[in-house]
Amino acid sequence: MTHWRQLMDYDLQFLEELAELLDSRIDDVEEQAAHLHNEQISDPGFVIDRSEYLIGLGFVACQTYLTEVMGERLPAERIACLALGPKHNGRPIAAVVDAAANFVKHKAEGDLRQRTRQLMEECGVLPTPPSDGPMYPMRGLLIDLLGDAPTTFVRLLDSLERWRDAVLNLGP
Repeated sequence: MTHWRQLMDYDLQFLEELAELLDSRIDDVEEQAAHLHNEQISDPGFVIDRSEYLIGLGFVACQTYLTEVMGERLPAERIACLALGPKHNGRPIAAVVDAAANFVKHKAEGDLRQRTRQLMEECGVLPTPPSDGPMYPMRGLLIDLLGDAPTTFVRLLDSLERWRDAVLNLGP
């Protein structure tokens, strides 16, 4: 009989591979931006926009893993699961990752769910009251979640694994 943890680790292997790929590409893009800045080439921001996009994809990939771990739980059970595991500044990291992915996917629609909006406001991604907001909110959020360098998705996976263990301890 296959243990749940083995199935989750199977999904985690895919996420680890993608995290390594994204981290490598983000590093390349940010090195390019630093080079442009050092050469005093105006507006290297378009390069950092690429980094922001890649970081957004990383949050969506992490959300996919969260969803796989939670399985077919009811919405209220999913919210309870997202509250488990490691916290950062009092907020569950899994819930912040989930909200960040929802923000990335739905920000262009202009109508975020209340829970997503609240967590993104608390994390400084959506300022209160509304203003221009941070230029690169996903980059800032990843830096905030991980603190000291290196700021990589591979480092974020440790928190997601600890969250997974907490969810699996609840049972199916």
